[in-house]
This record gives sequence, structure tokens and C-alpha cells, in this order.
Amino acid sequence: MDNLDNAKHDHQKNKSDIVNLVKQMFAQDKWGDEEYRTALEALVKKDRELVAEVTRIIKRRHSEHTGHDENEKPVPFDQESTHD
Repeated sequence: MDNLDNAKHDHQKNKSDIVNLVKQMFAQDKWGDEEYRTALEALVKKDRELVAEVTRIIKRRHSEHTGHDENEKPVPFDQESTHD
């Protein structure tokens, strides 16, 4: 697997971990319990980081294929120049 596949896989696993933790919280009637809340917050934080990593890799690949700077902001459609 390449970096993008690894990042996507990690993101999917983390989402599954979040779902399983929430199910466990409900099954044990522990919704709002401090221990579970802390664990859930850690998983959500990790998920944000994983999404950022996937996005960064996709932007980098896109810029490599198109020659655009990955940090370049897209031009709004109504501001694009039309040279025919």
C-alpha cells in the first residue's frame, strides 16, 4: 500500500473504533462517563488528524499531476478569465 492507502485505511479503522466505543458506551449505560468521554475525544482528535493527512496527500498528488501549487487557492468560477 502507498501512503494514501495507508492513511485512508487508518482513517477507516479509527472511524470504526469511534463507532465501537459509542456502542460500548450505550451498551454499558456509560454515556457521559468521564473515562469514555476522554477516550472518545482522543479518537475524534485522531480522526481530524487522519483526515488532514489524507487531504494533504491528495492535494500533493493533485499538484504533482497538474503542476499547480498545493497551497494555491482555487479561483472562484465567476472570477475565472475567459480567453477564447
